[in-house]
Amino acid sequence: MGPGAAFEVDWPTFSFLALQGLEQQLQNITDGIRFVANDEAGKEAVREKIRVVSIVNVDDTGKKKAVLDDGKLTFFANHTDITQGRWSWRDVEKWLLDNL
Repeated sequence: MGPGAAFEVDWPTFSFLALQGLEQQLQNITDGIRFVANDEAGKEAVREKIRVVSIVNVDDTGKKKAVLDDGKLTFFANHTDITQGRWSWRDVEKWLLDNL
């Protein structure tokens, strides 16, 4: 994520209940990216591969996944499941280290 990178939220997928954890989810994703980009190699990988981070709410924790396609990194999560449905910063960091 370099200059001009953006976050997108797929608002229609979020219920009122799912919105309750959105701020924390954004923080977790940001923290995970920050930990990966803590050295020059990580910064370069993040800068080159991620232009947009998108967040989508899903109705089933089993649908939790991340997809990187053409510079858009999309996190799918069940934001109403506060125990296992959301991404922790460690989940984000691990996914990025495995997939960038």
